[in-house]
Amino acid sequence: MEKINSPPAVELCSGIREHDMDLMFIEEFCSSETFASLFMSKIGITDFQIVKLIHSQYEEGNGIDVETQSRMVCNDNVEVDSRGESDITVIYTSNNQTKALLIEDKINAVQQPNQYERYLARGRKAMSDGLYESFEVFLVAPESYYAPEYKNKLTYEEVKAYFEKCNSSRSAYKIALISKALQKKSRSNIIIPSEVVIDFYDGYVRFVHDNHPNLPLISKADQLRGSKSNWVYYDSYIPNVELIHQALRRNVSIQINYGKEYADLKEKKVNEWLRNNKPELLSIKEVTVNANKACLSIKHESPLLNTGDSIYNQIDKAEESFEIIEKAIELLKELKNKGFAEFLSSIRWLHFFS
Repeated sequence: MEKINSPPAVELCSGIREHDMDLMFIEEFCSSETFASLFMSKIGITDFQIVKLIHSQYEEGNGIDVETQSRMVCNDNVEVDSRGESDITVIYTSNNQTKALLIEDKINAVQQPNQYERYLARGRKAMSDGLYESFEVFLVAPESYYAPEYKNKLTYEEVKAYFEKCNSSRSAYKIALISKALQKKSRSNIIIPSEVVIDFYDGYVRFVHDNHPNLPLISKADQLRGSKSNWVYYDSYIPNVELIHQALRRNVSIQINYGKEYADLKEKKVNEWLRNNKPELLSIKEVTVNANKACLSIKHESPLLNTGDSIYNQIDKAEESFEIIEKAIELLKELKNKGFAEFLSSIRWLHFFS
């Protein structure tokens, strides 16, 4: 029997391109159902079989000019222009239906105009052509890559963690490849303040103070200096819990911070507490509960507020957002009254007694 030694160290001297990452992902889709499940689990698919993979599929489109496309592409009309390229197309069967993943791969390149919408257009056109019955658009990119329009995202960090768990010589190159891509992203991740976005946040703070003085706004206008990823914070009334309006991510989030140590155990206990004390919360359609390495978030869908425009031009969406924030505040007060602050304090040092 062949002895398996520790994998050799891998050093990548040349630059990493998205094309390199595409080929790695395609290889894994071909050879590992477990890898494919990283994507499928994001959309609730457990039983599937991949039948076809297409790399760099280019659509010439149907001749509609780009200006018309920009007006039409968000509609469900399959006649909108589908020109452009899908980095990876995964066609699979599930529940006796043929479906597809349309995957955009990014390291640090900026989004092209209407790029996400053109993915939707290509998917709808393929459905009308009978190639598959439904589709999902995915972004695979570093966690810090900013593209909130993509609802389905798999991060490079998640993929790297997957290969690290594989703990095989076959994974060594892939870990090195992803690490190199993440280094490339971090070197280019420079945020230039935008005066337009600064004006949006200044207007946001003024609007809350003038029209919703009861909302416990913490963020100040001079703290929000124009990064598109800025979040607005409100008082949660509970230590180690944050109430965040993530306008560009379309949600109001209650973030429960319990630290990285023994995070899996703490996540389990927080979920148990919520099921025992607020079970109806977990069944609300607009609410999702998910966790990362150090916190659990309760997120309620909210309208997209365009930071490139004045909040005063988006009054209806803003007011709907503030109604959701008010509901989140009421929920936090209810959790506090039920003893959530004391419970959270008790599990923060849980690892010392486990």
